[in-house]
Amino acid sequence: MFKTIQGRMIGIFLGFIALMASGVAASYVILERQADDGLIVNLAGRQRMLTQKMAKESAQLANAATTQNAGHVKQEADGLAQTMRVFETTLLALRDGGSAPLNLEMTRMRPTPAASTAEIRSTLESVVDLWEPFKRHLGEIINSSGTSARDIEAVAKTNGDLLAAMNKAVDLMQADQETKVRHLYIVQSLALAFVQLEALLLAFLAFVITGVAAENRAPFDILEAESELVAGFRVEYSGMKFAIIQLAEYAHVLGASFLGALLFLGAWAGPGPAFLGPIWFLLKALVVFLVFTWIRWSFVRIRADQIMRVSWKLMLPVTLLLLLATAALIVWRGPYA
Repeated sequence: MFKTIQGRMIGIFLGFIALMASGVAASYVILERQADDGLIVNLAGRQRMLTQKMAKESAQLANAATTQNAGHVKQEADGLAQTMRVFETTLLALRDGGSAPLNLEMTRMRPTPAASTAEIRSTLESVVDLWEPFKRHLGEIINSSGTSARDIEAVAKTNGDLLAAMNKAVDLMQADQETKVRHLYIVQSLALAFVQLEALLLAFLAFVITGVAAENRAPFDILEAESELVAGFRVEYSGMKFAIIQLAEYAHVLGASFLGALLFLGAWAGPGPAFLGPIWFLLKALVVFLVFTWIRWSFVRIRADQIMRVSWKLMLPVTLLLLLATAALIVWRGPYA
């Protein structure tokens, strides 16, 4: 299949499609892994706020106890108990997976995945270890209606440790999310780079083939087949007339070489100061010129029906697809991209 020009171009086109499909598939897998990352980070961030909220509510409950207002004490105690339930449910969901409350009233629940890495899980387990005595002290404060000074003091002392452990867990979750975003960026960048490389290779191959055919050079020298026909300017002219004809042909090839360097090789762009631009442009044109020369002396002349088949069945559809894809990309990126 890949021994002919048509087969090779079809192979490049199939590789182009395969690269696009693999890039889309890899992006889908990474996006699926990122589906709940925003929710997890937000829930973890809320845990830090709840840690401070519980310490504040325990102090408010102690202040309410001094007012001898039973209704106020009960209200503060119920609020603290509700905050504890939200914190504990969210913490266990972040570590082991399960339903986590989206609001403090726990009327809206959302399934969350378990900790994505061993390091995050280990940090959350340390938070759980700190949470158990913290919860016990809060429970004693609620049971005593805010009169247990020892437990209030213990909550004030251990609140910082619990908050620090929760901060570490949040930082790890954010770092894990950023790593996934970087992986997605790398995958999509590589896929886009390879797709563009395939498209440029396909376009360059089409350019070279059409350039050789337009110049009537081998293997498309149907009009003047120097290897087979004893006719035409190659045997009917000599001297300066033959040289001028040859000069015109190579001038055409050189013009096509400069055009190829301009379209596909970045023209005068290159390392070094700006005054080296013309030199880079000339070197790139010489590279394309060598490609034209290499083709001339490497392939045998093909038949007219083969030229027509390649032109109409392969070259025209491929170049039209490339043209449409380029137009779509320009429209998608905008005129100032």
